[in-house]
Amino acid sequence: MMPPVSTWGDAGQPALAQATPVEVLAPEEVADLGTGLGEGSKVFLFNCECHSFEDVITQLLKAVPGMTRPLAEELALRVHTQGMAEVYRGSPAECDRVGKVLGETGLIVQVL
Repeated sequence: MMPPVSTWGDAGQPALAQATPVEVLAPEEVADLGTGLGEGSKVFLFNCECHSFEDVITQLLKAVPGMTRPLAEELALRVHTQGMAEVYRGSPAECDRVGKVLGETGLIVQVL
């Protein structure tokens, strides 16, 4: 269920620093939510306080192979509450493509 907010950060919660969520997320949790084959590269999406949940969900559905609406909603909520989430694992070329599509609307993305 999506929280009743229209944009990132307007739920009355203080924004999290980007370094904090990296310490909070365990690799097992991330692996359970993302999509892809785990071929070595990863795509991380960061909270940016400037996009609506619907904007993020739409981009995830557009960018990530195999993404479903329920999973996109879960990942958008994780990004919002924890500051970041791994959204895809795959080959370096496919991760670059996913990262570029996610970044088209100004979402903050990192490909590792």
